[in-house]
Amino acid sequence: MSSELWALVDIETNGLHPDEHCILEVAMILVNAETLSVEHEMSILVAGPHVDVDALESEADAVVRKMHADNGLWRDLRQQAYAEHPRAVSSFVDVLVVPSVVELDDVLCTMATDYGFEERSMILCGSSLHGVDVPFLRSELRRFPRFFHYRTLDIRALKLAYNAWLPNAPQPAPSASRHRAHSDAVHVLETLRWFRDRMRWSGGREG
Repeated sequence: MSSELWALVDIETNGLHPDEHCILEVAMILVNAETLSVEHEMSILVAGPHVDVDALESEADAVVRKMHADNGLWRDLRQQAYAEHPRAVSSFVDVLVVPSVVELDDVLCTMATDYGFEERSMILCGSSLHGVDVPFLRSELRRFPRFFHYRTLDIRALKLAYNAWLPNAPQPAPSASRHRAHSDAVHVLETLRWFRDRMRWSGGREG
């Protein structure tokens, strides 16, 4: 099964530097590589009584601090910190809450094995993956990165090539994301579908 699935991933952090900042939220959408139909999706908050949200916010730079104030991430993290029982904080997808990156690692590894991935078999898809997402995942998670294939699919690279070769062609819709992990991952999926529809040719496989 793993050879037929791509893993669309997005994370939110309190900064851009893995040695100084932390993962706050992760979204993962598994899709069929040919049809781009969704097989599984999850959104995970790293939150709870032992997560010092005030400290995480104070360590963020001004842009990130304001961004997560506007998109509600600080609020959602604080709600979980004071909750007796972790609860969903999103209406568009079920949100799992874990108390630390150790449990985050466990959840993602369980998802990977449940869907048949082996080490170095998971092709990640995202936006500027090697700028933020992959470095943070490799820095903070001990086991899950072992599943990563060396190949990735990055929508910003697709857009770069498309604009260079077809500068006057129609453009994919801009992201309406609020810089939350799940909405960003959904935008990656929508963009992949847009490019896929334009890469079909006469005589190619229908789908």
